[in-house]
Amino acid sequence: FLSDMPSYMSLGFEQRDIHFSPAPNEHYTKLYVFQLTEGPKATHSKYQWGKNAELFKGLTTLRKISEEICSAIANQSTQWLIAPDFTGKNKVIAWTQSEHPQYLFIVNLDTEHESEEISFKNIVGAKHLEHIFTSNKKTDIAC
Repeated sequence: FLSDMPSYMSLGFEQRDIHFSPAPNEHYTKLYVFQLTEGPKATHSKYQWGKNAELFKGLTTLRKISEEICSAIANQSTQWLIAPDFTGKNKVIAWTQSEHPQYLFIVNLDTEHESEEISFKNIVGAKHLEHIFTSNKKTDIAC
């Protein structure tokens, strides 16, 4: 959704299981690129597909949204409304398109805490926002 930046998702990521500690190499597709049989990057059997249906559902929804709006945001530069905080203190980022803003994207980068209320009352056109997708069931977006 950042049309002026490249996008990449590795094979199998859509249903990758949660690993709170490193999993065996057979759970990481990138290690099959090396085709090593010895050492720390070696794989010894087939790739192990995850079974994370919740992640798969969320990413599939995002992919569908992307396909629907891609033509409207393609080739537009990004206007940061809440820029990434390189100190890591503010975990929320938000952006729209510079030339013809049609979509507002808000992302909480904190994997441990939900974001607090986010308000865009002072942004022109904010009263016409439509909620399309969230993975956080408790987020309150005030317009």
